[in-house]
Amino acid sequence: MGLARAKELIFTGRKLTAREALACGMIDRVSMPENLLAEACAWASELGMSSPAALALSKSILDQTFELSTDQVFALGSQAQAICYTTSEHRASVESFLNKSALGAVTR
Repeated sequence: MGLARAKELIFTGRKLTAREALACGMIDRVSMPENLLAEACAWASELGMSSPAALALSKSILDQTFELSTDQVFALGSQAQAICYTTSEHRASVESFLNKSALGAVTR
């Protein structure tokens, strides 16, 4: 949402419909009330499949992007990537990939 739209909503206190909030980026999805719990659980499950370290680092960097220069953001991204390479999740992913590659080579 841009600054002009944010100001308009703050200054007027106008309420948005779900569709308006979705269109301007205030929310990222709309759910029917009867589907809300199931869809929220599915989204949480999807997020839970990601590396906790990668999610935390991404959130931290994104939270700082308005205060930092582009070069600083890219530097933080590089640092985050290096940190992620040291996690157990990364090691497990590499081992899984290598095991699948080895199995593929044996069956060919």
